[in-house]
Amino acid sequence: PSIYRTHGEMSSEDDDKVIPIEAENTYHEYLEQQMGLLDLADDREKAIALQVVGSIDDDGYLRREPRAMVDDLLFSQNVSTDEAEIDRILKKVQQFDPPGTGARDLRECLILQLRRKLDREDDAVSYEERLNINIALKIINKYFEEFTKKHYDRLCKQLDIDEDELKDAIHEILHLNPKPASGFASRTSRTMNYIVPDYIVSNRDGELEL
Repeated sequence: PSIYRTHGEMSSEDDDKVIPIEAENTYHEYLEQQMGLLDLADDREKAIALQVVGSIDDDGYLRREPRAMVDDLLFSQNVSTDEAEIDRILKKVQQFDPPGTGARDLRECLILQLRRKLDREDDAVSYEERLNINIALKIINKYFEEFTKKHYDRLCKQLDIDEDELKDAIHEILHLNPKPASGFASRTSRTMNYIVPDYIVSNRDGELEL
Protein backbone atom coordinates (compact mmCIF):
# COMPACT_ATOMS: atom_id res chain seq x y z
CA PRO A 1 0.00 0.00 0.00
CA SER A 2 1.01 3.58 -0.58
CA ILE A 3 1.67 5.88 2.37
CA TYR A 4 1.32 9.65 2.19
CA ARG A 5 3.08 11.61 4.95
CA THR A 6 2.32 15.19 5.90
CA HIS A 7 4.05 17.56 8.32
CA GLY A 8 2.36 19.95 10.69
CA GLU A 9 -1.20 20.09 11.93
CA MET A 10 -3.97 18.96 9.57
CA SER A 11 -7.51 20.26 9.76
CA SER A 12 -10.66 18.20 9.32
CA GLU A 13 -11.05 19.91 5.96
CA ASP A 14 -7.72 18.44 4.92
CA ASP A 15 -8.97 14.97 5.83
CA ASP A 16 -11.61 15.21 3.12
CA LYS A 17 -9.05 15.95 0.42
CA VAL A 18 -7.56 13.13 -1.64
CA ILE A 19 -4.13 14.31 -2.70
CA PRO A 20 -2.55 12.40 -5.60
CA ILE A 21 1.18 11.80 -5.43
CA GLU A 22 3.72 10.97 -8.11
CA ALA A 23 3.99 7.23 -8.67
CA GLU A 24 7.50 6.94 -10.05
CA ASN A 25 10.35 8.67 -11.82
CA THR A 26 10.50 9.05 -15.54
CA TYR A 27 12.92 6.90 -17.49
CA HIS A 28 15.37 9.78 -17.90
CA GLU A 29 15.24 10.68 -14.22
CA TYR A 30 16.06 7.05 -13.45
CA LEU A 31 19.06 7.23 -15.79
CA GLU A 32 20.29 10.47 -14.21
CA GLN A 33 20.08 8.87 -10.76
CA GLN A 34 22.62 6.30 -11.97
CA MET A 35 25.12 8.95 -13.06
CA GLY A 36 26.95 8.56 -9.75
CA LEU A 37 27.94 5.04 -10.82
CA LEU A 38 30.06 6.42 -13.66
CA ASP A 39 33.80 6.86 -13.14
CA LEU A 40 33.96 10.40 -14.52
CA ALA A 41 37.11 12.50 -14.29
CA ASP A 42 35.54 15.95 -13.90
CA ASP A 43 32.57 18.22 -14.57
CA ARG A 44 33.44 18.26 -18.25
CA GLU A 45 32.94 14.51 -18.58
CA LYS A 46 29.77 14.80 -16.50
CA ALA A 47 28.42 17.32 -19.01
CA ILE A 48 29.17 14.89 -21.84
CA ALA A 49 27.46 12.03 -19.99
CA LEU A 50 24.39 14.19 -19.34
CA GLN A 51 24.29 15.08 -23.03
CA VAL A 52 24.37 11.38 -23.93
CA VAL A 53 21.64 10.51 -21.43
CA GLY A 54 19.51 13.45 -22.56
CA SER A 55 19.83 12.33 -26.18
CA ILE A 56 18.35 8.88 -25.44
CA ASP A 57 14.76 8.74 -26.67
CA ASP A 58 11.65 7.52 -24.83
CA ASP A 59 12.13 3.97 -26.17
CA GLY A 60 15.60 3.78 -24.64
CA TYR A 61 17.59 4.20 -27.87
CA LEU A 62 20.31 6.67 -28.78
CA ARG A 63 19.40 7.65 -32.32
CA ARG A 64 21.35 10.91 -32.44
CA GLU A 65 24.64 10.93 -34.32
CA PRO A 66 27.77 11.52 -32.20
CA ARG A 67 28.73 14.42 -34.47
CA ALA A 68 25.49 16.22 -33.56
CA MET A 69 26.17 15.76 -29.83
CA VAL A 70 29.71 17.08 -30.29
CA ASP A 71 28.31 20.23 -31.92
CA ASP A 72 25.61 20.67 -29.25
CA LEU A 73 28.15 20.47 -26.43
CA LEU A 74 30.44 22.97 -28.09
CA PHE A 75 27.80 25.56 -28.96
CA SER A 76 25.50 25.28 -25.92
CA GLN A 77 28.00 24.49 -23.12
CA ASN A 78 31.39 25.39 -24.60
CA VAL A 79 32.57 21.82 -23.99
CA SER A 80 35.01 20.52 -26.59
CA THR A 81 34.93 16.79 -27.29
CA ASP A 82 35.02 14.35 -30.21
CA GLU A 83 33.13 11.30 -31.44
CA ALA A 84 35.61 8.87 -29.85
CA GLU A 85 35.03 10.36 -26.39
CA ILE A 86 31.26 10.35 -26.92
CA ASP A 87 31.48 6.64 -27.80
CA ARG A 88 33.63 5.90 -24.75
CA ILE A 89 31.17 7.52 -22.36
CA LEU A 90 28.22 5.97 -24.18
CA LYS A 91 29.64 2.52 -23.44
CA LYS A 92 29.55 3.42 -19.73
CA VAL A 93 25.95 4.65 -19.98
CA GLN A 94 25.03 1.38 -21.70
CA GLN A 95 25.82 -0.37 -18.41
CA PHE A 96 22.85 1.39 -16.77
CA ASP A 97 19.59 -0.31 -15.93
CA PRO A 98 17.37 -1.28 -17.59
CA PRO A 99 19.59 -3.45 -19.84
CA GLY A 100 19.64 -2.31 -23.45
CA THR A 101 19.67 1.38 -22.55
CA GLY A 102 21.57 3.57 -25.01
CA ALA A 103 21.58 1.08 -27.87
CA ARG A 104 21.75 2.60 -31.34
CA ASP A 105 19.56 -0.02 -32.98
CA LEU A 106 17.58 -3.17 -32.17
CA ARG A 107 20.51 -5.48 -32.82
CA GLU A 108 22.76 -3.65 -30.34
CA CYS A 109 19.88 -3.51 -27.83
CA LEU A 110 19.54 -7.30 -27.87
CA ILE A 111 23.30 -7.80 -27.66
CA LEU A 112 23.56 -5.53 -24.60
CA GLN A 113 20.84 -7.50 -22.82
CA LEU A 114 22.35 -10.88 -23.63
CA ARG A 115 25.81 -9.77 -22.47
CA ARG A 116 24.30 -8.47 -19.24
CA LYS A 117 22.80 -11.92 -18.63
CA LEU A 118 26.18 -13.56 -19.21
CA ASP A 119 27.88 -11.14 -16.81
CA ARG A 120 25.74 -12.40 -13.96
CA GLU A 121 27.75 -14.68 -11.71
CA ASP A 122 25.00 -15.92 -9.42
CA ASP A 123 23.42 -19.35 -9.46
CA ALA A 124 20.27 -17.99 -11.09
CA VAL A 125 21.89 -18.54 -14.51
CA SER A 126 22.45 -22.24 -15.09
CA TYR A 127 25.13 -23.79 -17.28
CA GLU A 128 22.50 -24.74 -19.88
CA GLU A 129 21.13 -21.19 -19.93
CA ARG A 130 24.61 -19.79 -20.47
CA LEU A 131 25.02 -22.09 -23.46
CA ASN A 132 21.71 -20.87 -24.86
CA ILE A 133 22.71 -17.25 -24.32
CA ASN A 134 26.04 -17.79 -26.07
CA ILE A 135 24.29 -19.28 -29.08
CA ALA A 136 21.78 -16.41 -29.04
CA LEU A 137 24.67 -13.93 -29.02
CA LYS A 138 26.23 -15.60 -32.05
CA ILE A 139 22.90 -15.45 -33.87
CA ILE A 140 22.43 -11.72 -33.20
CA ASN A 141 26.09 -10.86 -33.77
CA LYS A 142 26.75 -12.81 -36.96
CA TYR A 143 23.44 -13.99 -38.40
CA PHE A 144 20.96 -11.27 -37.53
CA GLU A 145 19.56 -11.09 -41.06
CA GLU A 146 19.00 -14.84 -41.21
CA PHE A 147 17.26 -14.66 -37.82
CA THR A 148 14.93 -11.83 -38.84
CA LYS A 149 14.04 -13.69 -42.03
CA LYS A 150 13.48 -16.93 -40.07
CA HIS A 151 16.00 -18.94 -42.08
CA TYR A 152 16.21 -21.48 -39.28
CA ASP A 153 17.61 -24.36 -41.33
CA ARG A 154 20.47 -22.13 -42.45
CA LEU A 155 21.12 -21.07 -38.86
CA CYS A 156 21.36 -24.68 -37.68
CA LYS A 157 23.86 -25.44 -40.43
CA GLN A 158 25.98 -22.31 -39.91
CA LEU A 159 26.09 -22.72 -36.12
CA ASP A 160 26.37 -26.52 -36.23
CA ILE A 161 23.50 -26.97 -33.78
CA ASP A 162 20.30 -29.02 -33.80
CA GLU A 163 16.72 -27.74 -33.85
CA ASP A 164 16.27 -28.01 -30.08
CA GLU A 165 19.38 -25.94 -29.40
CA LEU A 166 18.20 -23.34 -31.89
CA LYS A 167 14.75 -23.31 -30.30
CA ASP A 168 16.27 -22.69 -26.85
CA ALA A 169 18.47 -19.86 -28.17
CA ILE A 170 15.54 -18.20 -29.94
CA HIS A 171 13.54 -18.52 -26.71
CA GLU A 172 16.23 -16.41 -25.01
CA ILE A 173 16.06 -13.78 -27.75
CA LEU A 174 12.27 -13.53 -27.80
CA HIS A 175 12.20 -12.87 -24.05
CA LEU A 176 14.38 -9.78 -24.37
CA ASN A 177 12.89 -6.30 -24.29
CA PRO A 178 13.03 -4.45 -27.65
CA LYS A 179 12.13 -1.19 -25.86
CA PRO A 180 14.19 -0.82 -22.67
CA ALA A 181 12.22 2.22 -21.49
CA SER A 182 8.88 0.44 -21.52
CA GLY A 183 7.29 0.46 -18.08
CA PHE A 184 8.56 3.96 -17.30
CA ALA A 185 6.74 7.24 -17.67
CA SER A 186 7.93 9.24 -20.66
CA ARG A 187 9.01 12.85 -20.42
CA THR A 188 5.84 13.95 -22.22
CA SER A 189 3.48 12.02 -19.92
CA ARG A 190 5.23 12.97 -16.66
CA THR A 191 2.35 15.04 -15.28
CA MET A 192 -0.16 12.21 -15.86
CA ASN A 193 1.67 9.65 -13.74
CA TYR A 194 -0.09 9.83 -10.35
CA ILE A 195 -1.52 7.46 -7.78
CA VAL A 196 -3.94 7.90 -4.86
CA PRO A 197 -2.64 6.60 -1.50
CA ASP A 198 -4.39 3.70 0.25
CA TYR A 199 -3.39 5.07 3.67
CA ILE A 200 -2.64 8.56 4.96
CA VAL A 201 -0.38 9.24 7.94
CA SER A 202 -1.21 12.65 9.44
CA ASN A 203 0.63 14.65 12.07
CA ARG A 204 -1.65 16.20 14.69
CA ASP A 205 0.25 18.26 17.23
CA GLY A 206 3.17 15.82 17.18
CA GLU A 207 0.99 12.68 17.32
CA LEU A 208 0.84 10.46 14.24
CA GLU A 209 -2.54 9.13 13.14
CA LEU A 210 -3.30 6.55 10.43
